[in-house]
Amino acid sequence: MVMTSLAEKEGLKGRVQTIYIDPPYGIKFSSNWQVSTRKRDVKDSRTEDVTRQPEQVRAFRDTWKLGIHSYLAYLRDRLIVARDLLTDTGSIFVQIGEENVHLVRAILDEVFGSENCCSLITFVKTSVFSTELLSRSYDYLLWYAKDKEQVKYRRLWQKRYERTEGGTFNWIEDDDGNCRRLTASELRGEIETPKGRRFRADTVVGQGATATGSKPVVFKGHNYLPSPNSHWKTTWDGMNTLVIVNRITNVGKVLAYRRYENDFPFMPFTNVWDDTIVGTFSEKIYVVQTGMRVLERCLLMTTDPGDLVLDPTCGSGTTAFVAEEWGRRWITIDTSRVALALTRTRLMGARYPYYYLADSPEGVQKEAEITGKVPPPYKTEGDIRKGFIYKRVPHITLKSIANNPDIREGMSREEIDQAIAVCDTFDNPITRPLKNGLVAYQKDPSRTEGALREAMLDEVPGLESYIGWLGIIAGVAPLMGLFGTVVGILNAFIELAAGGAVTDPNSFALLADGIYKALITTAAGLFVGIPALVVYEYFRMKIIDLMRDMDRVAVSLLNALGITMED
Repeated sequence: MVMTSLAEKEGLKGRVQTIYIDPPYGIKFSSNWQVSTRKRDVKDSRTEDVTRQPEQVRAFRDTWKLGIHSYLAYLRDRLIVARDLLTDTGSIFVQIGEENVHLVRAILDEVFGSENCCSLITFVKTSVFSTELLSRSYDYLLWYAKDKEQVKYRRLWQKRYERTEGGTFNWIEDDDGNCRRLTASELRGEIETPKGRRFRADTVVGQGATATGSKPVVFKGHNYLPSPNSHWKTTWDGMNTLVIVNRITNVGKVLAYRRYENDFPFMPFTNVWDDTIVGTFSEKIYVVQTGMRVLERCLLMTTDPGDLVLDPTCGSGTTAFVAEEWGRRWITIDTSRVALALTRTRLMGARYPYYYLADSPEGVQKEAEITGKVPPPYKTEGDIRKGFIYKRVPHITLKSIANNPDIREGMSREEIDQAIAVCDTFDNPITRPLKNGLVAYQKDPSRTEGALREAMLDEVPGLESYIGWLGIIAGVAPLMGLFGTVVGILNAFIELAAGGAVTDPNSFALLADGIYKALITTAAGLFVGIPALVVYEYFRMKIIDLMRDMDRVAVSLLNALGITMED
């Protein structure tokens, strides 16, 4: 009745983006309500619980009068109204247990059409031990769209983890650039894994031969062809680019792409969620409460900030709680006084993390810090529909490297080793930064420029230390001369005052002698300070010229390595 009222009287038909329904899993007493806010232990057919809410007992008896047929009819009626409430891009999630999942799916196929089934999601609910056959620890989410062709979907990511023994990143590249496959003992952790970058040897060929995509590629002096009836995954020029940046290795007689662990340390979620368990020690306030992670993923997958979410089976209010946290509008419905009391208390006492709105001065500033790009000035309005500021992670792909126009062919490994040896032979402020950059290039080409600049800055204090004392002398010597002049003149006036009459010829001679000595002190200070200043400025300009030479040599090295400098 309430859902129909929302559609017809409140004008919400076609306005709801996502609906989450957690109906009773069946027709047992404990599947339908909780009798008290302080008591979650609800057992089937326990008479002391029956008397707590007699109106619900009567509703329970009338609703399930025909057993499973009543249950399916009850669900079908609500799904039909839910379909009318959804937008054309909307989704509906129905949470159900294994007892009736096949029946509920048939009803959803009837109402929404089997072609609009998006996925059957399996998630862990709790760790349960059963003495009868296998324990049941999973529940299911039936995800349907109003129109699968138009459904709103936002891909979610999780930190990458290995699901196979030993992992798939079973190759190692040491600091010298040598590669080998890890042994079984190293993968199992029985012996220590050597230091280096782990990577996976991925295929670089696709099915079907092409005229331009099947040309031979030269790697380490040998020609390699794709296997029969296949072609390179990128263009022939792209393959040569991968060779230049050391992204290709040979596995026997075939080439493979080096996919490093940190190229993209995340992976997409599948339809099996095994980290959603609601354990004994978690904050569970309702007998059939769903874990927050389940609701969170459903909403983040199918809605944007500002979208409307509906939960006609409120329970503990988890849907409303999660929707509020992530900036979604929400409506939740329940006939149980216990459920509504728990939800009201939960929402009124909720505390949420702080997120930057994209359409806010703080959000604009944070986005500029993350991206390094300052957007043109505009008036922010705090519109939540423009979303939040999200964390970024690197995502390096074969395609992004192969099609990068800034990558050019650089020095070979043998030439780099020779250049390092020359730098060791002629150790000076120019060769030391060059060596640092070359060594960094061998380990990770992307860090070459940063390592080179850092080493150049480290040389500046050493160079300036040679002329530091000259600068001090040039600055202090004139001041010492001036100090001597002032002291000499003061002494002359003191002696003049002690001599008596000012008209005495001897007094003038005494005054002249004092001034003469004072000026001698000034001249001595200038005699020392001026040459020191000239020498200081000469060597300071030499240091500036040397730093310019270092910068030019650094640019030449980066060009020789085929690296485009950052702005």
